[in-house]
This record gives sequence, structure tokens and C-alpha cells, in this order.
Amino acid sequence: MPTRARIAAGLALGELGDPRLSHHEGPHGDYLLPPFVTIPGGEYRIGSNADDAEAYADERPAFDIHLDTFQLARFPV
Repeated sequence: MPTRARIAAGLALGELGDPRLSHHEGPHGDYLLPPFVTIPGGEYRIGSNADDAEAYADERPAFDIHLDTFQLARFPV
């Protein structure tokens, strides 16, 4: 889609509002929040044990890390 058409669509949608967002008030004024999804905490393996070109040197060895439960916006910004 041409850039001008994307800009026009974005401006029109901005005027209409996005029903997926919820309105909030804070000490610095009104703001919008998207819906969030909860990502469960737990042990996750990151990195790689591959010895060939599939992994960069700083990705080896694979190891487990603990992540606490957190929330992530459902839609990309």
C-alpha cells in the first residue's frame, strides 16, 4: 500500500478510535491501554548446544533461566 494511503488510513482510524483499547486517567492525563495477556513464569531454556554454524558463540551453551510471570500487550504497537 502506498505511504500516503497508509498515513491517511492511520489518521482516519485515529479519529475513530480503537475499540480494543481501554481509556484510563492518570496523574499526567488520560491514556489508552491495550489488552494484556499473562505469560506464565517458569524455567525456560535459552541458547544452543549446536557446535556448528547454527549458533553464535555467545549463544552457547544452552542454559535454563527462571522468569517470573509477566504481562505482554496482545497487539503490536
